Amino acid sequence: MLKVAKDNYKTYRHPTTRDVEPHIKRLLATAATAMLLALLAGKSTAPSFSLMATAISVIAGFTFSALFSGHAIAIADLPSACSPEDVDDRSRLDSLDANHKIRTKYFLALCILELAFLAALVVDFSLPTFIKDLASDAYRYAYRIPTTPILPKIHEVRDGLAMTKLVIVWAMNSCAIFIFAECLYTFHRLSESILKIIEIRKKYLQRHSALKRRPPT
Repeated sequence: MLKVAKDNYKTYRHPTTRDVEPHIKRLLATAATAMLLALLAGKSTAPSFSLMATAISVIAGFTFSALFSGHAIAIADLPSACSPEDVDDRSRLDSLDANHKIRTKYFLALCILELAFLAALVVDFSLPTFIKDLASDAYRYAYRIPTTPILPKIHEVRDGLAMTKLVIVWAMNSCAIFIFAECLYTFHRLSESILKIIEIRKKYLQRHSALKRRPPT
């Protein structure tokens, strides 16, 4: 996953200088916002999980459609290059096509990870009552034995476990919100590359169509 993310961020380049765009500040700001939202929202995030899952499913469907669309096949069905401008356009299309595939791979991996987090958050993990009662009885029995090391009181253990669960749920909420935001941003950049491919292909085909209509000299 880390390699996929690195490959994806290498495709984000400045249109003029071709330098790799810096994204550290954006990622840190997104992470901080996600943690704050998860902290403030508390249990109110639960109803939004289904909406987030639906949104992820919809944009993943759009991504699959674009991936197998004829417009996304960069140069397979284009006429042969007839000018330096055509050669340049075909080179740009090759680059955009490679970027689109890398971004799609990263986006789909994010979608799967996001759905896994949402599924885990929907489930309310808790021990069955009889196991809790059994553990409580065993703890009280061990507490009465004189040779047993000093143990924390049962309510302290329960409070500690409850706090641990709360922190874990908050961390998972934060991750889910962060990954959702990253999915949306990646989808935006995916759309960017698809629209650029369509634009260049259109100009390429228009030039060749004009050449065919041009009367012989």
